[in-house]
Amino acid sequence: MHLYPSSLAALIEALRKLPGIGPKTAQRL
Repeated sequence: MHLYPSSLAALIEALRKLPGIGPKTAQRL
């Protein structure tokens, strides 16, 4: 799944590590 730039992928991965943020938030992006 290389639909996003590496920078955006890294940002999403970082967000997923934060508490209260899960797959639901990732799908919204």
